[in-house]
Amino acid sequence: MLLERAYERAAHAGMQMVMAETGCDGGHTPARDLYEAEGFVRWPVARYFKDLNA
Repeated sequence: MLLERAYERAAHAGMQMVMAETGCDGGHTPARDLYEAEGFVRWPVARYFKDLNA
């Protein structure tokens, strides 16, 4: 129900797409399974981070 409400609000705001982000480790498997069951498609994305305090 929470996702359905989010979809409704996004559509009402004029959005045409929503994104969900989660980790790749095993602890996030249930979240990935849920998103895929909801019709989300995993995109190959490269994200780069630099720790400026290192």
